[in-house]
Amino acid sequence: MSQKILLINPWIYDFAAFNFWVRPLGLLKVAEHLSTSDVELSFIDCMDSFEVKRYGIGRFKTEQVEKPCILKDIPRLYKRYGISIREFVERLNASSPVDAAMLTCVMSYWYPGVQKAVEIIREILGSVCRLSLEGCPFRCSYCASGLLIDSITGFHFLKSLDVRIHLTEFSPIRPTS
Repeated sequence: MSQKILLINPWIYDFAAFNFWVRPLGLLKVAEHLSTSDVELSFIDCMDSFEVKRYGIGRFKTEQVEKPCILKDIPRLYKRYGISIREFVERLNASSPVDAAMLTCVMSYWYPGVQKAVEIIREILGSVCRLSLEGCPFRCSYCASGLLIDSITGFHFLKSLDVRIHLTEFSPIRPTS
């Protein structure tokens, strides 16, 4: 029996976001790898909610949300960009049950989207194999990547090679060096 894996590209939480061909390339590469195995893949793209303009770019749908404490003094509106929470829940319910949920985060400071997705996944799906894909291999002092740890989200954050090794759980294909 094949495993059912749900791939999720979560929302952007930011002061501004515009779709200049923003796509979760790493997650799509994982999907490509997994598609060669006996797995059933589902994909929820929380960012698939833009009004297409010329050249395939456009503005995302938005919803104003409360700013994190550290950003309270910035005099701009803070928003969640992408599909509505209701639409995400509907897509999640349509995809369940799953054996594993894999998320990505295109920019490390967009981690609130991952946190919100994890919160909703746990509420609806309960405990599934939790794995999140690391977007950037660097640990710059000004970047939030270092804040994305198990204690915040409960998800595992892996380096690129570790992701390839973990994927062998779902695939007979072995990673090469």
